Amino acid sequence: MTHLFEIGHKDILRLDDEQLTQLLKKLLSLEVKRWNLQIQSFRVSLASNQKDGGEDGYIKWDHSSIKKTDYFPNKSILFQCKQRTDANGFTAAACKKELLNTDNKTVKERINSHFLDQGTYILFCNFPCNRSMQEDRIEGFRKGLRAAHAPYAESCAIQIYDGEKIADWTNQFPAAALYVCECIGRPVPCGALTWGEWEKYYCNRFFSDKYLQDIITGIRTNISGKQKVVRFVGNSGLGKTRVALEAFRPPELLSDEISPGDIVQSQLSADVVYFDNARDVENLISAIRNWRKSKLSGTIIVDECDCETHDRLAIEIKHSDSCLSLLSIDYTDTCGIREDPVYKLQPVSNDIIEKIVLEQFSGLPEPDVKRIVDFTQGYPEMAVLIAKNRTAGAESIGTITKEYLIDRLIGGREKPTDIQKDVIKACSLFTEFGVKDNLYIHADFIAKNICNISSDDFHRIIKQIKSERGIIEERGRYFRVTPMPLAITLATGWWKYCSPDQAEKLLFGNDIPEGLVNSLCNQFRYINIDPEIEELTKELCNNRRRLGKAETLNSERGSRIFRSIAEVNPREATDALYRCFGDADKELIKQIIPGRRNIVWALENLCFWENTFTKAANLLLKFAVSETEPGLGNNSTEQFYQLFHLALSGTQAPPNMRLKVIDEGLSTNDPEFQTICITALGHALQTHSFLRIGGVELQGSRYPKKDWIPKTRKEVFDYWDDVLRILKKYALNEDPIGKLAISQIEKSIWGMLEYRRLDILDDVIFSICKERGYFWPEVSAELNRFLHYHSEDIPEDAKIRLNNWINKLGPQSIIDEAYLKIISPKQYTPYDGSNHYEKVNTETIEFAKYLSSKPEDLREVLELLSRTPSSQGYQFGYALCNCTDDKDKIINTLIDLLKGVPKEEMDDSVLGGYLYALRSENSALVSQYLKRISEDPQLSHLLLVLTARTKPEKTDLDLLITQLKNDKLHIEDFREFQYRNALRHLYPASVLDFFNDLLLNSENGCIMVFELAFDYAYDDEIKTHMFRPFFKKLFIDYKCFSTMIKDTNSLQGTLYSVTNIISGLLQQSGPDLDIAKNLTEEIIALCSGNTVIVLIYEDLEEIIKLLLLPEYIETTWPIFGAAITSREYRGSDSLELILGSEASAGKWAPSPLESIQLPLITQWCEDEPDRAPIFLANAILPLINIDQKITWSPLAKYLINHYGDNEKVLAGLTNKISIFSWIGSKRPFYETWLNNFEALLTHLNPRVKRWAEINIESLRDNIRAAEREDEEKELYRG
Repeated sequence: MTHLFEIGHKDILRLDDEQLTQLLKKLLSLEVKRWNLQIQSFRVSLASNQKDGGEDGYIKWDHSSIKKTDYFPNKSILFQCKQRTDANGFTAAACKKELLNTDNKTVKERINSHFLDQGTYILFCNFPCNRSMQEDRIEGFRKGLRAAHAPYAESCAIQIYDGEKIADWTNQFPAAALYVCECIGRPVPCGALTWGEWEKYYCNRFFSDKYLQDIITGIRTNISGKQKVVRFVGNSGLGKTRVALEAFRPPELLSDEISPGDIVQSQLSADVVYFDNARDVENLISAIRNWRKSKLSGTIIVDECDCETHDRLAIEIKHSDSCLSLLSIDYTDTCGIREDPVYKLQPVSNDIIEKIVLEQFSGLPEPDVKRIVDFTQGYPEMAVLIAKNRTAGAESIGTITKEYLIDRLIGGREKPTDIQKDVIKACSLFTEFGVKDNLYIHADFIAKNICNISSDDFHRIIKQIKSERGIIEERGRYFRVTPMPLAITLATGWWKYCSPDQAEKLLFGNDIPEGLVNSLCNQFRYINIDPEIEELTKELCNNRRRLGKAETLNSERGSRIFRSIAEVNPREATDALYRCFGDADKELIKQIIPGRRNIVWALENLCFWENTFTKAANLLLKFAVSETEPGLGNNSTEQFYQLFHLALSGTQAPPNMRLKVIDEGLSTNDPEFQTICITALGHALQTHSFLRIGGVELQGSRYPKKDWIPKTRKEVFDYWDDVLRILKKYALNEDPIGKLAISQIEKSIWGMLEYRRLDILDDVIFSICKERGYFWPEVSAELNRFLHYHSEDIPEDAKIRLNNWINKLGPQSIIDEAYLKIISPKQYTPYDGSNHYEKVNTETIEFAKYLSSKPEDLREVLELLSRTPSSQGYQFGYALCNCTDDKDKIINTLIDLLKGVPKEEMDDSVLGGYLYALRSENSALVSQYLKRISEDPQLSHLLLVLTARTKPEKTDLDLLITQLKNDKLHIEDFREFQYRNALRHLYPASVLDFFNDLLLNSENGCIMVFELAFDYAYDDEIKTHMFRPFFKKLFIDYKCFSTMIKDTNSLQGTLYSVTNIISGLLQQSGPDLDIAKNLTEEIIALCSGNTVIVLIYEDLEEIIKLLLLPEYIETTWPIFGAAITSREYRGSDSLELILGSEASAGKWAPSPLESIQLPLITQWCEDEPDRAPIFLANAILPLINIDQKITWSPLAKYLINHYGDNEKVLAGLTNKISIFSWIGSKRPFYETWLNNFEALLTHLNPRVKRWAEINIESLRDNIRAAEREDEEKELYRG
């Protein structure tokens, strides 16, 4: 036999119509490929039952030197397929009619045009037909043409390819011969398959992305032609075979015509002979050798092809006589192949895995799919196996049940050795472990304490597995076992046979590096739950063991280990915690500091399960009562509240079980327990905007679970009703707990109304009112607000009912009216669509008018307002003044009432409003009362506030100055003027006098005065211009700038104001050299002795730039320069920061020094060669953004070119490499420096060149370190 699947004419005879036509298509494609012909037209119709006009296949080709081939006698050939059982099925008489139309008088149009085009007609028939029979039938064709009077009847080229010739042609191509064998069901050796049969093993859709498509394109490109060898490798389970299949997939054709672009891919597919698992290696190689000797054409694909087989096959494929090509597929890429393309398949993207799972297992819930995607880490086969297990009811995600797959992943084709298994199992106990640099101790520990082998042997084995198997992934200094299901399965196998003593030794041993503990715990939480694991974790939590003792749980390591065990065995973990802390008092719980965070996390997880909820929630309540993590969003208090949300509660426990925990907490009669429980009930009444950070539903290797979800509306309403009844009970108490319960009820009104819970609200609200009174403005405000927004949504009877409630809950006395209209009206005034602010003010005015005629009620209200802060008190006072005649009487009443109130409880807003209104009517009278107040020891502290409230006149300001002189006021008290903007109505001259008096009569008052002056002149060009001399005096005479910098308390508030004014002084109305000189000297002095200026250097950048402008540089730079070069000056480092710049978050901005004209810098450097260049080098950012390119700054170029021999200058220029702030990977930062240093390699100065070389080497090290850091960050994210 010529080759493994050689066929004969009898095999061709067994083909049906469609198979024969398909064979023709393959042969045409393969013949074109074999001779490398250029296709002009190529079509084959596979629709055998349709009229074909005398054509089943057609090809037209061209070639510069080839006129014909062994089976293409012409460059234009039309094929007609005939499938018969023997030659008698297609006689000469039938041939006579074959080329004619049904009238037997005219030639079929397609045949006619073909012969006129000098094309060849070939009858492609499956039956034997000897020469005589062929001549007889060819004559039959010609008779028909003669009858039609065709001019080419005698000259046209007609041939017959019978079964014998077709078999000979087919045998030139192993893939075509194999196709015939598959069609007739003839067994073939070595499990060979054509692409079509190979493809039948994959019924699911293939999903691709750019990464996979690049591999597919690479294989196609490099396998095309003869004597080509390609190697395709990757771990088991990644889908190498499927990717290879897709690389040879034929194009989808929309018509019978095959375009030149599609013909190449059609040839690749038609040419394939696929061998799965090269076990019969010798026969396979022998067959390939025979094919090579016979110059047969084809693409051989050998799956599970080891290196030796690959090398032997490659010898035959690359032989000079060969017309074959080879794609070998295997697990390993350690064959040492250098001359041929090698493609290594890496884990595919999560997007691909998700699409595969969704396509094959569309019924899986989205959380399960996401869990599978995350776990399988890019291994499609793993994903499919795990998804299949899940659909069969598996609860755990991490188990690989097929032992052969584990062995293949670890050992490849050979079964892994015991030592290999032991090592990879030990590595699988950790999510990652260090192997390099300072983390080398991780690997040493695993080798000596778990594997009981030497470090050298351990490293040799893991490197071998990493190299040959690829299941150990390197990330920076770390290794980890992948994919995750393999690691978890191996880790589970190790822990199953681990004794409790051995486990404790590993978990708590002093030898284990601290960095490994967290990695061990992270992996332990994923181990699969089976009886042996449950028994182990139960024993570890026993009170005789370390994890069963409170002191262990209150340690960082102990609590961290416990948190992982809690995910594996929640019941035993809960019992252990309860034994340790169930009876602990509040003080003892407060002392749990080192282990608290992990214990709270553990309790959060344990509260999720219904069977551990009660104990875990009671413990979480204890921790909430003894909270030591205030302000933390997931502290024990917040997690306890979360449990009572209706949705996204973080627990499977039903409401009745949750409320039992509340009942237990309330029954303690401990106010701290009761406060937490009542607040939790408020959370239970939340009706919308539910939010929970994901986590507790994903525990261990379990699939995601769901929180408790109500099945009916009745379950929801029953929960809310029970909560409201509990709150009602405690709201009846006149104590802080009662007030808190009332607050929770008030906050729930809107939500309960939305769900029409009117009956329960009626019961709760009016049961409380019977005990505590009917005036309840908070509830009536909510009812009003709800009616306003839902007036069209609720039935009429409900509206009537709610309005009745509002009437019942309204004010019962004049004090209640004052509470609603004056003290807090904006909260309780009903919404009616009008301007709410105007409505409140109108009601305030009306109430003042009403009270003006009711002296007794007025006094009662004024007494209340004198000791109660109120939002409308000032407006009420103003309105009252406008509707009362006896001003003195009202003012005296207010003063007397205030004098009867303790100083710390006084509220002067009504008096302030009254005096303000009186100011426009009788300013002198207001001033008289202010003077009286200043002289009253009980009220004098109100003077400044009342003055600020009442639009003061100059005499009032003088009174304040007198108080300031007599030490009855402090300069900071005048901030009240800033808050109320109380001076804007006064003329600038009066205000300037006032400010000057403040300066004269206070120490260090310049900051306060500056702020008042800034606010007075702000956004007013005329005032700003008039105050320019005053501001200048503040900066020059009073050193306001220095004072502000030194006063850290006022720094943040005044910084913007000071820089704003300074910028104006330096830029407006021409240069001000005095200010520039003064500021420069102050900055130099501050840099020498004050560190605060360093903290705000970015805020001062604008001032520095102004001081270095051309109009100021001749004044300022000599001062800066002299300080910098002075050996006695101590502020050079600070000046470097203020005048310089650094790389910050990707910004390469030039320093202020770059704005100085270069000749000035040049001269300075020449005058001070020992210090000036060095200062500049340390201050500037050498690389800046110039026209969207990061390059050497002009100053840096100057220093490099002129001071390249000065080592200190060069060192200064490079210090910004290590001093920078950056977001994200540091690699781009270092690469930017590297690119610019590489540009200096051709510098004429040898020292500069050497400096560049040293920095290039260092930067490359930095880049490698940054890449390692990026990999490690990715590891942690994963």
